[in-house]
Amino acid sequence: MEALVALSEGDSGVRSVGVGEGSGMEPMENQGPYQPRTPPMAEDDPVVQWLLQGDPAIRWQVLRDLVNASETEVATERARMEHEGWGARLLAPRARDGLWANGAYIPGTAAFAAATARALAAGEPPPPFPSPDAEPAEAPTDGSSAEPGQPWTATYPVLLDLCHLGIPPDSPVMQETAHLVARNCRWEYDGLPFFAGEVAAASTPARS
Repeated sequence: MEALVALSEGDSGVRSVGVGEGSGMEPMENQGPYQPRTPPMAEDDPVVQWLLQGDPAIRWQVLRDLVNASETEVATERARMEHEGWGARLLAPRARDGLWANGAYIPGTAAFAAATARALAAGEPPPPFPSPDAEPAEAPTDGSSAEPGQPWTATYPVLLDLCHLGIPPDSPVMQETAHLVARNCRWEYDGLPFFAGEVAAASTPARS
């Protein structure tokens, strides 16, 4: 599995954030002009009207895929995700260091990953993986019913959700996130930097 978020580098360093080539989730701008498979639906169609009452993450795709709206209209609606609805709710818990839930794949593992990287760099054995019962988990404070410490709250799952929703990768918040994650986030496996390693399916650590 390719890395979810890939950084394109140039003379000035990290410049843009997107998804790995060949992953099937390339940003719109890398796919060329969108060509609808069927004739556009009328914007006053009841189904279209119902969909357009939804989240910005739905509306921008309806405008692009169903009614064949202009690129400007689609981009404007897509940009609202940063400040409204599901996109904004996913972005809100991001910490100042760019991480969600203080871990790459599993919440609360950032310190372990950093210690692992230091130990391996010094030729020492890595520390033991932290026990899930080492510290009491805090209950969620956002009114959700999710159990505390579920893996989908950490950095990788949230970035994957944002990718699936189609948040613009060149938006200021995603560019900032890319820089912070590259600087501060390490995988639980061998303490690898986020963009140099990844966790494969079925929670099996794998190198990229």
